[in-house]
Amino acid sequence: MSTPNTEPMFELAEFSSFELFSPVVDETLWFFKDLLGMIETGRQGDSVYLRGWQDPYSHSLKITYRDRPGMGSAGWRAMSQPALERRVKALESTGRGRGWVDGEVGVGDAYEFTLPDGALQRIHWDVEYYKPAPAREDGAAQPPEPATAVRRSPPRARPPQHVGQERHRQQRVLRGEPRLQAQ
Repeated sequence: MSTPNTEPMFELAEFSSFELFSPVVDETLWFFKDLLGMIETGRQGDSVYLRGWQDPYSHSLKITYRDRPGMGSAGWRAMSQPALERRVKALESTGRGRGWVDGEVGVGDAYEFTLPDGALQRIHWDVEYYKPAPAREDGAAQPPEPATAVRRSPPRARPPQHVGQERHRQQRVLRGEPRLQAQ
């Protein structure tokens, strides 16, 4: 019989968004919109929000003006509100938590934390789902204009071995467990 502490915890539903800093927002937008086919869904302040075709949420990429290029934050969606609360408690116990931040376009309030390398992460539950334009007369979805469109890959039947190992490593970090040493 296994105990709750030995079973894997799948409390993160998915990677939900990424913020990219750019000193040349127009050129960055050209790359993601015109070359990769992402769709602009909104603007707020110095930020532009984009989504790929078939992304379930209102955006998956946020491009924000900054003097230097880099990563803003990565967003993770919890499986449920109770799962979010458990992850926040675990993150606070590690000393890596930074606290709650107000929601932004398409995402509710989030808890901010850092990874050991200093990368800023956010975990949230509330999201705004994308509302597509009405279907064409033949009932098919309206694809974006460009021929090549960024879209989410369909889930694999079985992820490669290293994906599961990395997921378990990330969950151990979020639970505040010590890092496993190579033997």
